[in-house]
Amino acid sequence: MEAARDVGAGDDQKHRRIVAHWPRAETFAEIAIEINLHSILVVLLSATYREYQTFHCSTIRMFVFDKLESVGDCMIKENSLKTDYQSLVESAAARIREMLIAGQFAPGQKLSEHQVAAEFGISRNTLREVFRLLTSQRLLTYVPNRGIFVAAPDEAAVIDIYRVRLVIQKAAVQAATKGHPALARMRLLVEKGREFSHLGEWRQVGTVNMEFHRAMVDLNDSPRLGACFDLVIAELRLVFGQLVDTAHLHEPYVELNASLITALDEGDVISADSQLETYLLRSERGLLAALQRARRPNKPIALS
Repeated sequence: MEAARDVGAGDDQKHRRIVAHWPRAETFAEIAIEINLHSILVVLLSATYREYQTFHCSTIRMFVFDKLESVGDCMIKENSLKTDYQSLVESAAARIREMLIAGQFAPGQKLSEHQVAAEFGISRNTLREVFRLLTSQRLLTYVPNRGIFVAAPDEAAVIDIYRVRLVIQKAAVQAATKGHPALARMRLLVEKGREFSHLGEWRQVGTVNMEFHRAMVDLNDSPRLGACFDLVIAELRLVFGQLVDTAHLHEPYVELNASLITALDEGDVISADSQLETYLLRSERGLLAALQRARRPNKPIALS
């Protein structure tokens, strides 16, 4: 390394003369600097034009390509490690999103790095990358000097969530075809929703309802739309998580889901599209009203 620096400093003019007669030398020099193969640089900078004439070009070529092959192997291994690490981060983030959709984390809940890392079997550094990813997706919130908290979406977020739902789900209804596998899953989820409704398990009804709409989006046959909708549904669950009594928000939609799947099964896209639009508008208004009531400070009852 020191030799390369000395030669480069002392023989700059000689190097320029070599490059003038040997245009490929500049390319080799740039490669050598870029990948820190100083031994190649020493060969190029210390050679005179006369030495080059007697130095067989194939020898240099073999030397250079041997070095580049070793570097290439290292780069492939490094890229493989980066891919594995990124997959680990995305996998952990997906698991946390599923837990949010299932209602296992409460809005505003502080997440302990130590506990979550131990539960997922990953390092705390990896978990921080997961937290950064989920924060960028508006599912977590970072508070300086306090830590990471589960997000608590407000009314503005609800309006935007339903705007996105309308676009994606109307496209799904319009793309529906008879016999699509997603329709069978939607029918099964309607029955599960009825079962939980009869048991009064309203959180489970909400989870099944979200799965119903995820299945509907699968009618688009678009993994990208599906991934986008997963983020929307996870954020929506965090809105419902701020409410204590959600029975009135879930109960009417069990049979509305059944009506939707009936229209889709019959191929009546116009009816399904109209039902969905009314469904989402009603759901948005009901959720906004419930969220406002939940955030309204309790006023003492005046005694007469």
